[in-house]
Amino acid sequence: LRDRAAPGSAARAAADPRLLHDGTAEAAEAATRLAAVAAGLERVDAALLLAHVGDGEPIARAGRRLGLDRGAAYHRWRRIRARLRAELLS
Repeated sequence: LRDRAAPGSAARAAADPRLLHDGTAEAAEAATRLAAVAAGLERVDAALLLAHVGDGEPIARAGRRLGLDRGAAYHRWRRIRARLRAELLS
C-alpha cells in the first residue's frame, strides 16, 4: 500500500500509522476509510490490515496473534495489497 498510495490525507495516514491516532479530523477520516476497506475483506484479512496499517504492527507479529505462521501472514498481506491495488486502479 505504501509504495502506490494515492495523494491525500488518508494515504498519508496509511503510510504512517501514528497519524491515524493523532486526534485530527484527517486522522478520523483515514480511520473511517480504513475501516470501510476492512469491512469488505475476510475476517482474518481485515484484522491483519487493521493491525498492520491501522496500528503499525509488523505483519509477522499480527499474523502470529491471528494464529498464522509468518508465511501465511505474508501470503495474505500480498493478496490484500493486490486486491486494494486492483480496486484503486478500477
